[in-house]
Amino acid sequence: MKPKLLLSSSIDEVAERVYQRVKRATNCAKPRLLFITTAAEVEENVSYVELDRKALLNAGFQVMPFTLTHKTTQEIEQAIKANDTIHLNGGNSFYLMQQIKLSGFDKLIKSWLKKGKIYSGSSAGAVVAGPTLDLEKYYDDPLTAPKLRSLKGMGLIDLIVYPHWGNPYFKKDFMKKKNLELFYSCRKKIILLPDNSLIETDGKIIQIF
Repeated sequence: MKPKLLLSSSIDEVAERVYQRVKRATNCAKPRLLFITTAAEVEENVSYVELDRKALLNAGFQVMPFTLTHKTTQEIEQAIKANDTIHLNGGNSFYLMQQIKLSGFDKLIKSWLKKGKIYSGSSAGAVVAGPTLDLEKYYDDPLTAPKLRSLKGMGLIDLIVYPHWGNPYFKKDFMKKKNLELFYSCRKKIILLPDNSLIETDGKIIQIF
């Protein structure tokens, strides 16, 4: 199966598996990866960004750091064109979705996926690939995205990814009654994704490893 989407909670834990799939799909030993760190721009602790970048480098990728913020459509399109895989890294889902909309990245990536590019998203990057950010409102701060007019995601997959399930650091927030009630009442398809798991889909078949 040639992947269109590779979704994870923590890219540093699955970087090798992502690399192997991209290598096989592109027939390239050193595939190029656009490392989009936009979601971290409103975070206080961004130490994980460097850990993720190093994990991708060590796995075998050529990594090109990039942000959507203040970029033109032409600049984004050129960056996508120059890389095999487009990776949206973690951070604040609402801020990331705002910058996706402001930059027009959502329209561009859908076009390039049809041309064979691979989308990789971890944490917030996995969340925004789905149909809605509604489940994130008790986890991420929506006030970081004052220009975001809708909680709709990019709709690249008809599945809500809720990242970091089982991670002790997030347990307190996950176990809040209002969060559990939200999960239970949600009528959409949800995956509670552990940090060591990877979702792979070609647009038709969804597999979890």
